[in-house]
Amino acid sequence: MLAKEARKIVKKYEGRLGPQLSASLREQSARLDTLLAQKDWAELELACEALDEELHQKASFARKGALRETLENVGIAVLVALGLRSCFYEPFKIPSPSMVPTLVPGDHIFVNKFRYGIQIPFTTTVIGEDMISGIERGEVVVFRYPKDESQDYIKRVIGLPGDTVRVEGDAVAIKRKGQSEFEYLERKKLDRPCPDDYDLNATIEDCVLFEETLDDRTYVIRIRLSAQSATRGRTRTLTVPEDGLLVMGDNRRDSEDSLQWFINRSAVYADGVVTNKDLRDFTDERVFEKVGEERHHSDPDRDVVEYIAERSSPRYDIALELWREPSLGVEALYAEAARGAEGATLASLLEAGDSLTGPGARKRISGTSGRVDALAYRQSEDAYDLAFRLDESGVVGHLRCGLEICATTGELASRVASVVEAIEVDPERPARELLSRPTGYRFVPKWSGRDGGEGRFVDTVFRRSGSENSPKKTVRFRAWREPGEGAAFVEGAAKQALGLRTLESPASFETAHAKVQFVATEYGYAAVGRVGDEALVFALECGGAHCTNEAGLKKLLEDLEPQLQAAAADASVLSRVFGRDLLGSGDGWTRAKPIAPELYEWDRVTMPARVRDTAYSLRVDVQHVPKAELETAMAARAEALGAAQADPKTGGLGQSGPQGHIRVFQDAETEAIVELVCSPQLCHEPGIVDGLAERAREKLRDANNFVDPDHRVEVPFVPRGNVKGRAERIWFPFNRFWTKLD
Repeated sequence: MLAKEARKIVKKYEGRLGPQLSASLREQSARLDTLLAQKDWAELELACEALDEELHQKASFARKGALRETLENVGIAVLVALGLRSCFYEPFKIPSPSMVPTLVPGDHIFVNKFRYGIQIPFTTTVIGEDMISGIERGEVVVFRYPKDESQDYIKRVIGLPGDTVRVEGDAVAIKRKGQSEFEYLERKKLDRPCPDDYDLNATIEDCVLFEETLDDRTYVIRIRLSAQSATRGRTRTLTVPEDGLLVMGDNRRDSEDSLQWFINRSAVYADGVVTNKDLRDFTDERVFEKVGEERHHSDPDRDVVEYIAERSSPRYDIALELWREPSLGVEALYAEAARGAEGATLASLLEAGDSLTGPGARKRISGTSGRVDALAYRQSEDAYDLAFRLDESGVVGHLRCGLEICATTGELASRVASVVEAIEVDPERPARELLSRPTGYRFVPKWSGRDGGEGRFVDTVFRRSGSENSPKKTVRFRAWREPGEGAAFVEGAAKQALGLRTLESPASFETAHAKVQFVATEYGYAAVGRVGDEALVFALECGGAHCTNEAGLKKLLEDLEPQLQAAAADASVLSRVFGRDLLGSGDGWTRAKPIAPELYEWDRVTMPARVRDTAYSLRVDVQHVPKAELETAMAARAEALGAAQADPKTGGLGQSGPQGHIRVFQDAETEAIVELVCSPQLCHEPGIVDGLAERAREKLRDANNFVDPDHRVEVPFVPRGNVKGRAERIWFPFNRFWTKLD
């Protein structure tokens, strides 16, 4: 060091030192090098003292002072420390419980900053990342908070650039870059108590721990059952951009992470320029779904939103109705439900369909096929209708499945088999619990039936004394008030049960309020009638002991008509219809034990689908442009449209054709350009889009409709340049000293 100092002084101050002193200092520096190489320590010590003394006497002006030497040494130490801290290792203290149970507040950790490359201090530039291990899923990283880069956060990496992450409640699935399917993270519930937020040795209630595996890493997460999560009751799907990361805390419901990061930024707001109400005012459709409600405003001066009509379609509908031990008998109900259908079996439907190729599914359906006593189906333009009968369970069913849901008879067979299997387990389960909801569409299930039978159905039997089993001495009356399955269906089933359906032209007559068909039987007469279009259907079996001839039958029905009319108007009257007084007080008729079902024998669940039909859509494009640039921007729009014509109603541009109607106009007052693109199905005439454009112009003048000053913009991703390093080791508290982080 002394020789080096002497040579440096000579080089810098040779002119001031003079040639003689400069030559002496060079000679002594060379002698020091020689003695050092010879390891002649005694002579070296004397030579050092001599050189040091000569420098002190003759060149002290060029030598460093003690303070300067100290400051330089301290500076070098600081630079080394900063270099190590910036590029290699840095200590951090955990401030919050977002990473419990992996880390708790107060933990001190070391962060490896060299692991992901060297970050140039005070910048977001990383060099050498390709030469070192890159960021991997499941690693715990420290990064600058995207909303406030003065703060440091620590979370676990879940999604890498190009990944799509879907969070359903607390479940996490990843579709990795280049793959087509989502894969749910494997989880195993742990049978141990949850640690407290601030003390791993203390426990809390209402909480569960899971061991979660992501790629090759396994770690423990905590879920507080009573805490609200950012995805509770809904699904979030986020695609990680290039140069970004999606991160989550291990304390899943108590972590401010990628699922909760928003900032407020004033932005153009197209949603308020045209609304659902405007669309309902000018178009024939009633329900619209807005696409882009959770969009990112990468450009706050432009917003695009699309409204798509939500329409019902019988091709997507599915419905199931069941009759359990029907009073008319399973054969009559099935015969009416299967009218006009082709007889088949589940096995034959399976063979005709091509959608089920798995041997397990085929075996299951084939096994169920033998337990269905009768089955028939027909195909219409929109759906399959299938009726089936289960004699052992006393159940008749009717399934209607739209062709978009049951595209083949194989899919139809699979659905029927599932219903039959569930009925065999519990014949009393309501239809709504037997029909699975198809995925991928929005359904609004509706359920009817299975409520109290009183006021809906009555079954009354009278017999002559001492004639328990004599149909000739029995009168049975049944009535259905406003039947959910439809009066025409119940009437047809009653005719099936009483033998009227097989007659080409059964005898009939009309009273003031009822239409009746009847037939003579071996025991007397049978009649089926209806009061009103849908009000009340009745069936009468009258033994020859009372209905000795056709006139007697008509007399009984004429006497009964006022009660039928009253029951059709008032449900509470139904249970009192057909009293013993109708049969004559002196003929020895006694009423059998009344049949009063607790539940109506029929119930039905329908799942009408609401389908977004892109053929019925409106696109709204709103752009804020400085006034000086409006004309240029409009010219660019005109060039993009090509054959656009001047639109006198809006003072802008208009174009109509097979692809729809386009209207573009500018508003100098609000410095905005609005473009509407309406499909020809939704705007079936130009006047519709003209009305929407005028409404848009009016609403544009209200800043509350045009600009949203409090719009929340999602910023869910950590920029790669914000990552400081990987958290690796805990060094305090000492009971977990040097614990490696999972």
